[in-house]
Amino acid sequence: EQDAVIDEAFELYGDRMCAIHLKDFINDENGFRRVLPTEGMLNIKKILTWVKHNKPDMPIVLEETKEADVKNVIDNLNKLYRTIE
Repeated sequence: EQDAVIDEAFELYGDRMCAIHLKDFINDENGFRRVLPTEGMLNIKKILTWVKHNKPDMPIVLEETKEADVKNVIDNLNKLYRTIE
């Protein structure tokens, strides 16, 4: 159902959004827990597609991403972003 939630959020609030606070998650035998952006279950491509087509200069905030992980996360986001037409 996350795609419907993402669509609704952009429909309702997209024109007022000025940044995306990007986090990711997995749901396993231990329940929901956070993982690095691009390493979980969140449909980040859907979010980036909206950003690319609607607000390509919108900042993406990676709060709580540890310094040692930032380069890897940014590389993964850039690779994914480049696949979007």
